[in-house]
Amino acid sequence: MIAGLFSSLLEMTSLAAMMPFIAVLLNPTGLYQLPVAGAWLESFNLTNQELIAWTTCAFCLVILLSGVFRTWVLYACNRFCFGLGRDMTDDIYAKTLHQSYATHVERNSAEVLNVLNTSANEVIFYVVLPCLTITISALSVFAIGLSLAVILPSYALLAFLSLAGVYLLIVRFLKEKLNRNSNFINSAQIRYQKQIQESLGAIREIIIDHNQRMFVEMFRANNRAMRAAQSQNQFMSQSPRYFLETLGIVIVAVIAYLMTIRNANAADVTLTLSTLAVMALGLQRLLPLAQTCYQSWAMLNGAAAALERTLQLLDQRYREAQQPACHEFRFTKSIDLMHVQFKYPGKADNVLDSISLHLPAGASIGIVGASGSGKSTLMDLLLGLREPTAGEIRIDGVALADLGARSWLRCVAHVPQAAYLLDASVRTNIAFTYDEALIDDQKIRTICQTLAMDSFIEDLSEGYHTVIGERGIQLSGGQRQRLAIARALYKSAPVLILDEATSALDESSEEHILCAIQAMNPRPTLICVTHRLKTLQHFDQVYQITDGGVSELAA
Repeated sequence: MIAGLFSSLLEMTSLAAMMPFIAVLLNPTGLYQLPVAGAWLESFNLTNQELIAWTTCAFCLVILLSGVFRTWVLYACNRFCFGLGRDMTDDIYAKTLHQSYATHVERNSAEVLNVLNTSANEVIFYVVLPCLTITISALSVFAIGLSLAVILPSYALLAFLSLAGVYLLIVRFLKEKLNRNSNFINSAQIRYQKQIQESLGAIREIIIDHNQRMFVEMFRANNRAMRAAQSQNQFMSQSPRYFLETLGIVIVAVIAYLMTIRNANAADVTLTLSTLAVMALGLQRLLPLAQTCYQSWAMLNGAAAALERTLQLLDQRYREAQQPACHEFRFTKSIDLMHVQFKYPGKADNVLDSISLHLPAGASIGIVGASGSGKSTLMDLLLGLREPTAGEIRIDGVALADLGARSWLRCVAHVPQAAYLLDASVRTNIAFTYDEALIDDQKIRTICQTLAMDSFIEDLSEGYHTVIGERGIQLSGGQRQRLAIARALYKSAPVLILDEATSALDESSEEHILCAIQAMNPRPTLICVTHRLKTLQHFDQVYQITDGGVSELAA
């Protein structure tokens, strides 16, 4: 704000300096006739040429200072806006990662990606920056208008009324259209992101079924409509400029005509010429600033939906703030499920109904059941990723809700059926960190030898440093699952949950890995979910989930 005020004062000064500068060029002796300035100038004993030279230098200095300061204001505004954008996207990303698992499952990742990739940038370029631009430009418009009003009262009023009338009419007719386009563009961008994710994620099926045409047509239809709306918004924000430039020339011509009529019989044309010069310079500065204010307003309206979505994600609360404080916890006794029930939001029936289990520390527990029976849901409850609808889970006699999910998750390693692998090296994926200081290569090799996967890793082009591609695309399904199990063992957690984590392995490899885990010292509490009952033949306890209930099978 202070910078804007100072910039507007410089605008006033540069504009006010125009009239005496033109007057000196046309009639240097005229300044000596002024009461105060005349006596002061006479003390320097300057010739006409020297007076013109010094006046030109002073005028150029004022213009130069104004230009330099405006450049600095532009730099400061951009630095502030992008710094704010950095903080905003950092905050959204951090808060998103700290949301509950249920929150992530319930919303489409394309919405978050759209905000981080697109909407946040729109907020920077079309909300924050335009707000600053409007503030600074409005101050400059006011300063220039005030200068013109003081120097040329009647002519300034004519110019102001003409410009303001045109912009008010434009704003009235275009506001609703800009808002409609804003909402449509935001929805189309989410579909755009979603279509790209889905098509690249299903590229194998698309190639096999030769479905490229369907996906391309869907993408083109959405992209065409989105770009058309963006084009309309851009046109509506920029088009008044050309009409206003024409209007500015017309205003100067009308003022010149009126002044010529008024001074038709005057011998001194200095006043007329200097006045026209001031008006021309004033309009030359005023029109771009007025257009900037309008364009910024149009951008603000066009980005309304993006701003709303961004603010929704900024308004997320850190889940940890609602959880008990994380503290050191050592699991030593048992996991107890006491009459646990669970149903998904909006569903009438329970997925799990009155489940009661006693899982001793150090035991190997198998869970079997048909697809959709609730096995993975039970694992989510054990992990603390979801909370039971009724009943409670106790860890060493302490309610999981009181212990806190963060403290419990330090004790648990989990391997899903399709683990997410980083587009990074084997060692980075096993350690699950990009921080080299946290990667223990000897521990990684020991774990890989235990799982009998060191041989295939050594056969890779760069061994443990081989980059395995997005989602481990360069590895087979079984190799990816072994890598995920190695990642879980690297955590050295006392509880290991394998949720269909060996489904892509042959029986011999599966048996070797499970036996190796059970032979580890210290032995982790192993909870294994599988469809194959034969896999669990050496387990201490085996449970079957059927119709939301649980029954123990003979191990």
